[in-house]
Amino acid sequence: MSPRNEQLSAQESALGEIRKEIDAIDRQIHQLLNQRARCAQAVAEVKAEFQQDKVVFYRPEREAQVLRGVMERNEGPLPDAEVARLFREVMSTCLALEQPLRVVFPGKLCSKSHQAAMKQFGQSAEFVALDSIDAIFAEVASGAAHYGIVPIENVDPKLSQASLQAFSRYSLALCGEVSELGSRYLVIGDQLVDPSGEDKTALMVEVAGSVSALDDILEQSRVLPTALLDMESSSGRLIYLDFNGHSSAPSVQQLIAAVETRVERCKVLGSFPMAVL
Repeated sequence: MSPRNEQLSAQESALGEIRKEIDAIDRQIHQLLNQRARCAQAVAEVKAEFQQDKVVFYRPEREAQVLRGVMERNEGPLPDAEVARLFREVMSTCLALEQPLRVVFPGKLCSKSHQAAMKQFGQSAEFVALDSIDAIFAEVASGAAHYGIVPIENVDPKLSQASLQAFSRYSLALCGEVSELGSRYLVIGDQLVDPSGEDKTALMVEVAGSVSALDDILEQSRVLPTALLDMESSSGRLIYLDFNGHSSAPSVQQLIAAVETRVERCKVLGSFPMAVL
């Protein structure tokens, strides 16, 4: 055998051993994935037994906690965000065994908003494109869709204004946030979200005149909004703001109470986990 053939034979022998190890690991991963899926099915059965009025399968705070834990314990060589994306798809697939989620978003398939929806819910959800922000809110409000994705920052101003108007009209709750290619989207649903440990709270405020009173309250409370948008309305100005903290925290409750005394209307849109990915 020539030296080159000997070298190739030695390489194939070394690669063969590594491939055997990879195959064994793949079998373990496969078994664990199915084991996790069976646990998800068991979770669904327990929820169906004890939550007879309305079963809540998707828990945004629980998912955020799991993804943060994945990133915290990651030792590489895979990057934290990539590992978290893998786990999101695992959770998405397992959740589909409990209850396939129907998620609506504005625009068309393969658009930025569609990508944001898949980033938030994984590819095992059912995604439906709608032609208006109001249609998204109406679909979720009617129960025809479980969740909706709506644009709020760094998007066409007409879209963000349509979201603000819809927040004012519909009694839905914010369940999450997601960023995609520089734009920020919010997740709407009909459930209140428990604390995840790293959360935001959003308010919709209506003022008749100057917004200085709201600015004073935020400054006195030492709250720096993570988002602040406003638009003209028939009765004054509609202002959307969100900030760090969950609505169950005493400091946030005090802030909301202070805002309510200085504006015409203050609507708590909900608390939700900070975006993990």
